[in-house]
Amino acid sequence: MVSVTVLTRTNILLGAGRNHYDSYSTALNSSGFVVPRFANSSFEAGQDPLSCGGCYWGDDYYEATPWEYTFNPHHDIQELITLSGGAEKWIEKLDMLFQPNMNPNGNPAFNKTIFDPGNEPSFASPYLFNFGGRQDLAVLRSRDVAR
Repeated sequence: MVSVTVLTRTNILLGAGRNHYDSYSTALNSSGFVVPRFANSSFEAGQDPLSCGGCYWGDDYYEATPWEYTFNPHHDIQELITLSGGAEKWIEKLDMLFQPNMNPNGNPAFNKTIFDPGNEPSFASPYLFNFGGRQDLAVLRSRDVAR
């Protein structure tokens, strides 16, 4: 049996994770990304979901782009699917990670995709298709990465 304390903490953490989701942040005809948020509840303006800034300690994002961080499995995936407009739209947005030439600064060995197989924030992304009912894409994308 799960205690009330555990459930309360879980709900608090899930709510905090949703706190950084900005449905107005857009890139590549898709909207809704993780964006820095200030204490006054406003989001940082001008965030490009395809850019991490300098990708270093002092920057808003370390190691990955907002697009990649939006699909980290530590988020509430079912809520992300809902916020994206349902499973079909979420799958389309997730699949953009793997489309060639979407990120001008992307890894040339992987056709400049947003997905970066050499960086931890992207490691679990191929498996997230399962949450949207597309196990076939989970298998396809994970096999592509393993080659």
